[in-house]
Amino acid sequence: MKNRISFSIKQIFMASIAMTGLLTVIILYSRVQESVISQQIESAVSQSTDNLCSIIDSSLGYALNSIQVVSNAVTGRMTSPELENVAEVLGSLISTTPFSRIEYIRSDGMNLTDAGAPFDASEREYYIRGITGESGIWINYHPKYSEEPLLNFYTPLYYNNKIAGVLTGTLGGNTDVAPMLMSGLYGQKIFGLLVDE
Repeated sequence: MKNRISFSIKQIFMASIAMTGLLTVIILYSRVQESVISQQIESAVSQSTDNLCSIIDSSLGYALNSIQVVSNAVTGRMTSPELENVAEVLGSLISTTPFSRIEYIRSDGMNLTDAGAPFDASEREYYIRGITGESGIWINYHPKYSEEPLLNFYTPLYYNNKIAGVLTGTLGGNTDVAPMLMSGLYGQKIFGLLVDE
């Protein structure tokens, strides 16, 4: 009897070791599966982020290129160092751009295309850079005529190969830019952010 009980204890002990080994294998397999799933999710998020960045870069690049094309078209219509018939000239071009509005700032810094009266834009970054020959993007956090932040795409305007003013194209932060920053992944909404350096 003693041998039989002792043999049963050995069997139980061996079964316990086998169960522990089996549980260890199951836990390790589960962790490997979890790691594989985690890597797949990380890869999908990374790819989605890259795609969103590419779309934003492309859209912003297109907008910057558009204001430069508008400047070239307006330059061809200028008969003096100051743009005449501003509303007519810019109004005929806006439908070919992504902008909600295009503005003209004379060489002295006066913005003549504001919704209200003309205003002095000579201290605005987009004017300062544009009048020196630069093109770029400027974020207007406190615009005069809008409740939302605006992205101004600016470029110089030329007359007889000399800078005669600045043109800006405007995109609304909430209306035009925010939709570009939305995406989805595995049925979940993803919201991107643009950061001003």
